[in-house]
Amino acid sequence: MRASSSSAVLLVSVTADATSLDHASRQPLTTAAESTLELLVENDIAATWGCRSPIDFPLVSAIVANEPRQAMAVTLTHDGGALMAEQLRRETLRARAGGLRLTTVFARKALSTESYQLLAKYGMSALHVAAQGAGDRASTSRIRRAGQWLLPMAARSSAVPQKLRWGLWRMPQAISLTNEGAWRVRHAIDRAVATADMIHLEIDLASVSAGARRPAEDLGSVVRQISSYSRQGGLQTQTLVTAATILSQPRHTAAPACSILRRQAA
Repeated sequence: MRASSSSAVLLVSVTADATSLDHASRQPLTTAAESTLELLVENDIAATWGCRSPIDFPLVSAIVANEPRQAMAVTLTHDGGALMAEQLRRETLRARAGGLRLTTVFARKALSTESYQLLAKYGMSALHVAAQGAGDRASTSRIRRAGQWLLPMAARSSAVPQKLRWGLWRMPQAISLTNEGAWRVRHAIDRAVATADMIHLEIDLASVSAGARRPAEDLGSVVRQISSYSRQGGLQTQTLVTAATILSQPRHTAAPACSILRRQAA
């Protein structure tokens, strides 16, 4: 999908489930979240942060302070049914009580039509289905890349936003910085800018917080590229809910020339 007549659109999703870890494991992830947020804010890069309990996220106050360029999302722990409904009810009510409005959901895999209706019931408008896990990459990456050549239309169908039901939008399938590395991500951003398309990037804070040198360097490298394109006017960044709002706006089409001629003749 062409994102704009003049610039590409980049969506950034940050997976940040610090609240699901014990204290010893949580601190490095929280530190990584702080440095990542600072990096994104300094470069005016919009991002959506997903965790299982958004109101308990250590940086929720900082995220809210930087709205609308930063936003929180709820990461589903179940793919449907009563347990998913209970999580949505609980987290949206807790968030609302804390002054946080949730409109975006992160899911581990594609959801059913019944689940879409449930998301809409709780005020969700944007859905991100997580990028492929690192553990699955080795077995399927060659098949996925082959599919891009053999079945280009089918392979790229997930690369555009999809309008679902009840006002819900599924965002394009994200490119994982952890799985693909900085070179492939930068190359994908180059292509999106060249064609003014929409592109979606996923950042996994668990990888950034692991202490390894490469993830932090990769993130810094990609952020510098994004910032450069943004300053040049070739790229704009949006939160997922901003993208869904823009996509839902009616498109105004010009009246056909023949209609104008008929009115003039009359």
